[in-house]
Amino acid sequence: MSKITILSPNDRNPPSKIHDGWGNAKRKIDTAGDAKSEMRRLYRRCAQGLMHSEDMKAGIWALMQIANVAEKADLEAQIAELERIVAEALADGR
Repeated sequence: MSKITILSPNDRNPPSKIHDGWGNAKRKIDTAGDAKSEMRRLYRRCAQGLMHSEDMKAGIWALMQIANVAEKADLEAQIAELERIVAEALADGR
């Protein structure tokens, strides 16, 4: 796992403080909307000088993967529900 560099915005020569990965994230990312919110947070941190742009890109890439999987899982659930409804309707002779 690569390390993430966090910069202090007020330091002329910011320390290269490295932390291990993303730490114990407390934010749940279960939906594409959750991933979008987290992407926005990373972008703001980068824009404020608190994070290197390369680290932001890596984080956003991972969040995009999570969003894609979440969207597919939602579609699978919707398809399963529609299949159940159709099967019930056919069994009732509608």
